[in-house]
Amino acid sequence: VEIDKCHQVVGNFMDLADFPRLKLLDLIGTSVSGDIRDIGEHDFLKLEALDLPVRVFGGNEFKFQRISDVPDAMLAIHRLEKHSKFRVYKPSHWFLSEPSPERYRWLGRGCPYPPFEIEFVKAGTRRGWRWLSTGRMAWFFCARMACEVNWLD
Repeated sequence: VEIDKCHQVVGNFMDLADFPRLKLLDLIGTSVSGDIRDIGEHDFLKLEALDLPVRVFGGNEFKFQRISDVPDAMLAIHRLEKHSKFRVYKPSHWFLSEPSPERYRWLGRGCPYPPFEIEFVKAGTRRGWRWLSTGRMAWFFCARMACEVNWLD
């Protein structure tokens, strides 16, 4: 079964967690909600690909309010990746929210941009994540500074 951008889907995406033949779940553009941290070891057992909207905690373009929320979200993704068939979860553009009390301002020219974006890291069979700063130093050059990798295995 594949659910792909079906705008009629509503409610919590976790209501679909025990569908035995669900292979693809793309809910971008829907009004579903939920929290990826609720994904357990026995959820979405046949799922191969997942894409969730921003309304879901940990969905595409999600902005975290607290730095401490990120590790649990990453562990939920890691649990899915451990399923033999799971191959894709690419929540693009996870950030620390601008109104977050843990966010600080850029000090200006000559200083690296603060690391407020989250990047998935794969090295062989290892999986992890790190904070990443991206910022434009000049119109032609984009600097990327990465923090230490937080390995999940």
